[in-house]
Amino acid sequence: MFNNEIAPLKEGLMPWVGNDPFVLILGTLPGDESIETGMYYQNPSNRFWSIMYSLFDGDSKEDRRTFITSHHIALWDCFKSARRFSSADKDIVVGSETPNDIIAFLHKYPTIKTIITNGSSKNPKKGYSTVSAFKKYFGELLYDKSYNIISLHQTSRSNERYGITFEQKLQEWEIVKQIIEKQL
Repeated sequence: MFNNEIAPLKEGLMPWVGNDPFVLILGTLPGDESIETGMYYQNPSNRFWSIMYSLFDGDSKEDRRTFITSHHIALWDCFKSARRFSSADKDIVVGSETPNDIIAFLHKYPTIKTIITNGSSKNPKKGYSTVSAFKKYFGELLYDKSYNIISLHQTSRSNERYGITFEQKLQEWEIVKQIIEKQL
């Protein structure tokens, strides 16, 4: 596919976390636009911010980091770095990834009781997903009764060609708002 070239090493972002986060939303590794800008979910085809603004009555003119953390949501990724040819998770070179220390992060922020993996996919050809990365490196958390772990469809538009509409995603992601409202 890439003529045996060595994939470039992509370095992820630091977590976005405010005071008293209740929910940690995990991706796999930020896309190239996000890495370049130092801000999560910057690819225009990703629906993450549209979903969050819809759920929490936000405005795209607000500072995204302040907006998301003010709603008790932390953002981070499973991988600190990995070799990848493009922005797509399917292009991550298996074996090149370095995981973030999610366990230490959760100990540092004990108010987090729910982990959302942004990345189940209907694409049968998909390689890595957030779900598979999470299970591979943090599977022990699946058995820790301290955490509610929920896998939601990825917010990228790529799975919309497999029949997952924006409206379906918005309805599914409503659970994030419900969880936060229960803790307020």
